[in-house]
Amino acid sequence: MSQLAYEAKGPTLTVIEGGKAAARAVSEEFSFEIIFLTAAMCLLQILDGMLTAIGVGHLGTEAEGNALLRYAMEEIGHINALFLIKGLAICVVLSLAYLSLKVGWVTKALRFMVVLYLLVAIIPWTAIIFLQVL
Repeated sequence: MSQLAYEAKGPTLTVIEGGKAAARAVSEEFSFEIIFLTAAMCLLQILDGMLTAIGVGHLGTEAEGNALLRYAMEEIGHINALFLIKGLAICVVLSLAYLSLKVGWVTKALRFMVVLYLLVAIIPWTAIIFLQVL
């Protein structure tokens, strides 16, 4: 069984396991990439909310693929549900941006989320609106 040793020098935490050291600097300010990814993800949330409102307004709540969001729309109305859910989603994105100061993989996760969100939310809603609404 190997033992871990931690050594803190300034903003760097060094983890030593079995004689190997790995250092991760804990940043005190946001990188340009995190600011860009956070802004992109927040804008995608807003765009998705607008596209969803248009789509659901014309096609009904059954056009929404997310069962939880569809349930909220049926209970409190689609506009109220979208404001609530998208507001919470933006809070999560902002929390992830803050977490990225301490956790290195969050930047990669945000990159993945931007691409995934484009593929599973923005592009499908855009296609549905152009093909069925306009």
